[in-house]
Amino acid sequence: MKNPFLRHTGIIGKWHLGHHKDFLPLQHGFDEYYGIPYSNDMWPFDYDGIPIRNKDTTSVKMRYPVLPIIEGNEKVDEVRTLADQDKLTTTYTERAVTFIEQHKK
Repeated sequence: MKNPFLRHTGIIGKWHLGHHKDFLPLQHGFDEYYGIPYSNDMWPFDYDGIPIRNKDTTSVKMRYPVLPIIEGNEKVDEVRTLADQDKLTTTYTERAVTFIEQHKK
């Protein structure tokens, strides 16, 4: 008989407690993770979507990598454009609803 107190945990969205594998959610008690490992403004683009290298080579954003989207412990996609940014909320919402439906009992 399955333990009625056993729960399935998941996180969808920004995880800002470290982006290396040892610091990701699956190593800290979560069963599932889908999201970005730090703020979605920490990428090498300005707020208008123009790459920093085309505007300001002195910006700290020049050191930022392309923003990864992680599922579990693996990079599955990247946020490269403002259109990609726009999709995050919808994707997170769809993933959250699916998670709830799968684990609602």
